[in-house]
Amino acid sequence: MVVTDWIGTPALTWARRIRAGEVSRQELIETALAEIDRQNPQLNAVITTRREKALAEAAAQKDTGQPFLGVPLLLKGLGQQLQGEPSTSGSKLLTTNVASQTSFFVRALQHAGFIIIGQTNFPEFGFKNITDAKLYGPARNPWEFRLSARRFVWRRGRCGCGRIGSHCGRQRRRWLYSDSIIVVGNDWVEAYARAGSRWA
Repeated sequence: MVVTDWIGTPALTWARRIRAGEVSRQELIETALAEIDRQNPQLNAVITTRREKALAEAAAQKDTGQPFLGVPLLLKGLGQQLQGEPSTSGSKLLTTNVASQTSFFVRALQHAGFIIIGQTNFPEFGFKNITDAKLYGPARNPWEFRLSARRFVWRRGRCGCGRIGSHCGRQRRRWLYSDSIIVVGNDWVEAYARAGSRWA
């Protein structure tokens, strides 16, 4: 599988392909992580990955009708806690802080079938719209490395993570991450999380 296979393909389609046996959860995860490894040194869009845990969760996942069965997803590292993973709020004061529990929002994503593969970069405490926390460094524009992700987002209306992977954030609700590896409409994901999950 090459990265061009991902671009423009909705997450729901990947879930159907997993059910049909056309691709495995593990293959999707490994491909997404390989693309992160390739692009992130320039973009600094992803701050943590969880390869072994994600692969283990994929192997243990059972098909109970989840709409996003086995689809890899990056969490925004701010306010989306996953138990046992860093929860720093982007501050050097909280460098060693680890989430003691998983937030309702993230549990809803997992119940929908997503496999969490890591966290994306974010502003310190979310105080401003520029991702340049001293703890992680600035995220870069995937089309123009000298520009910040914020300037890129306002100019192009797309996720600053670019083509690295599916990203679940809570910024402007009309964003569709159309150039991400997997397309996920943020409106739908947020509405699903707020409403709860029948797969819980």
